[in-house]
Amino acid sequence: MARPLFCAWCTLLFSAMFHPYPTLGDAAAHLALLPLFARQLCGMRSAFLVASGYVYVMLLSPIFWHLWIHARVANANFFFAITLAYTATQSILAVGCVTSTLAHDRRVKLALAAKRE
Repeated sequence: MARPLFCAWCTLLFSAMFHPYPTLGDAAAHLALLPLFARQLCGMRSAFLVASGYVYVMLLSPIFWHLWIHARVANANFFFAITLAYTATQSILAVGCVTSTLAHDRRVKLALAAKRE
């Protein structure tokens, strides 16, 4: 099945994933559209890993930024580590969503083929 809205969502996710310094607005754009695909994403296996990754990044990102910019007790590697964790969380979300959507489409096709017979 052709899914233009899902492809647009994936493009939005990939553009947020490769943003050099991620902000909350980058993640909010594609996470706000995620409930549109709730039916096909209900079987996603890595949902807990993605949710805990976002919580980890949202808690530690401002702390590391403050240590780097204001307190001057850390260097850019701390903030870079959080950026890598953010990108890893985004990529796990992308792979999980695409895999789950393909599996959902496969189940729908098999159910339609079984009805025809």
